[in-house]
Amino acid sequence: MRISRLCGSANHCPRISTRKTIFGDVRESRIVFCIDTSGSIYKVWDQICSHIVEHLCKMAINNKALYFNVITFDDYVKRFRTKLVVASYINVQELNKWLRSVCFGTSCYVFPALLASYSHVDAECVLLVTDGLLTKEFYEIQQLSTVCNSRPLYLTLLMNNIKPNNRVLELASKLLMMTCCSKSRLNVITIAVSGCF
Repeated sequence: MRISRLCGSANHCPRISTRKTIFGDVRESRIVFCIDTSGSIYKVWDQICSHIVEHLCKMAINNKALYFNVITFDDYVKRFRTKLVVASYINVQELNKWLRSVCFGTSCYVFPALLASYSHVDAECVLLVTDGLLTKEFYEIQQLSTVCNSRPLYLTLLMNNIKPNNRVLELASKLLMMTCCSKSRLNVITIAVSGCF
């Protein structure tokens, strides 16, 4: 089945291919999403799921040989699949169901999740989404350069405040430096939630 079925109609596909997601412009065709499921991330989980699916559809329209996997982390590290899979209609639909059934934890262990992400030897990059980084793992994170083999890390940092926490930004910058890849980048997104419940 073609990935264009996810678009809903043939007219909708061109609009998806130009739509922006929180992941930015990723050119690699073998990617691993590494998604934080701890803390306050549950507040924007539906949007994150939508952006992952849209990003896969957008990339699959332009690149028929797109492979992916998704790893979530909180108290535990969980994988969608044990290896990279092709971005087919069936795999993206199964991913969407899997993401919607995720349970949220309280702790955030970035390093084991990054180890699991970079353990895919054929992965060309890792897309990390988190709402914060912890200093207690910093010693472990310094070991990142030995596992990433100069593959880029695209870090999307979701912030609730208008003014970002300087300590978190400093840790994020150091994390990117540990990859030893000039293509690694930090994308800070400010989240604004409004309305009545």
